[in-house]
Amino acid sequence: MRESCIALLVAEDNPRDRDFLQQQLGHRSLSFAASGDDAWRRLSNLPDVGLITDIQMPGLNGIELARRLWTLRPDAPVLFWTQHGDEVYVRTLERDSGGQRVYGLVLKDSPPEALRKAAAAVFDDGQCWTDPRLRPVRSRAGERHSGVTDAEFDVLVDVALGLTDRMIADRHMLTRRGVQNRLRSLYEKLGVDAEQFREENIGDAFNPRARAVASAFSRGLLNAYELERANDRLQAWLARREPSAGDTEGAADD
Repeated sequence: MRESCIALLVAEDNPRDRDFLQQQLGHRSLSFAASGDDAWRRLSNLPDVGLITDIQMPGLNGIELARRLWTLRPDAPVLFWTQHGDEVYVRTLERDSGGQRVYGLVLKDSPPEALRKAAAAVFDDGQCWTDPRLRPVRSRAGERHSGVTDAEFDVLVDVALGLTDRMIADRHMLTRRGVQNRLRSLYEKLGVDAEQFREENIGDAFNPRARAVASAFSRGLLNAYELERANDRLQAWLARREPSAGDTEGAADD
């Protein structure tokens, strides 16, 4: 295997992590950006470059940065170096890459050798690479019976943000029945078994929506960082939305 001479831009807001990357990959042609926004300004003017990026950063995060880069240059290789192995990130990268992008995902607490292997796979061999600890998460995300679809995930996020069935239907152009069908599928995949609680005579004390959100957080399908960003998108949608006649009635039915 011959090491590629491709220039690499590193987007990382933590100075200690930038120093570590310099130590481990300094034999490569590296330049550094202290934020996703700074990295994007540089990437948009660079004709041929690979990207190493953190995921959670102030302003433009690593996934959005990669999404913009792939829109500009679909063949650009990207290595995500992160301390967060949440399923929400694994599924998002699977969706955004569409099986057509070269990218790697390595956890920051991995041995240095894992970082070097990931960099070699992505930037030298043009191969995708997943941290071994995240491979079970990746498999589960693609499982037919346990993997949450994009449509189901959208409903899950809206439930976590507190939207009623009526508002979810409005936002995604669904009927209420359509929302409820997606919720039933979510409950099954997240192990929310309402019948168990009925058998134990707990009855109405059990809230399947709240339990589904708790299960999603436990599984890593949701996290506070991504939910905050989802709320920003919700507020933007609400600002654009035309009020409907049902806004002042029927909410109690959800």
